[in-house]
Amino acid sequence: MNKIFEKQENFIDKKAISLMRISRIISISILYLIQIAITIFIYIKSDYKYKNILYYLILGFAILLLYIIYVFWKTKLEQKNYSYTIGNYGITIQRGVIKKEKSYIPYNTIQNVDIEQGIIMRKYNFSNIKISAINHVETIKFVKTEFSDQLKQKIVENKNKYKYKY
Repeated sequence: MNKIFEKQENFIDKKAISLMRISRIISISILYLIQIAITIFIYIKSDYKYKNILYYLILGFAILLLYIIYVFWKTKLEQKNYSYTIGNYGITIQRGVIKKEKSYIPYNTIQNVDIEQGIIMRKYNFSNIKISAINHVETIKFVKTEFSDQLKQKIVENKNKYKYKY
């Protein structure tokens, strides 16, 4: 079993950990603000008789802190367990912390290769390479922007090399 999930050639850059953490913390912060708004709304609608408002705000804050600790732990494990290889006949992507997955995309099934970059990713100089195959879509995550164009070009060249004419 361990041989199947041996480390591949390329990994997520260690600087991408902060990017992963920031995006997750932003999403949970938005949910926390919604929880605060709902709690205040219930307090106002109940004519200020809702005495446990402080309890719910503290509980929500404690859950937020636990989630932040979880995010720091999980992003480190994801970075450690994510790798990919651009081989002679296809691309292998390996990921997973609890449930490990290994995907193989043969070059002759690749239909499209795109480079994606969000607002936060642009600031940190990272991009994702989205590979659309015949039966599914895979993403090579957190590739340095200066390397992503070269990687896309290499994938497209290999794809064209194994192009079948029907």
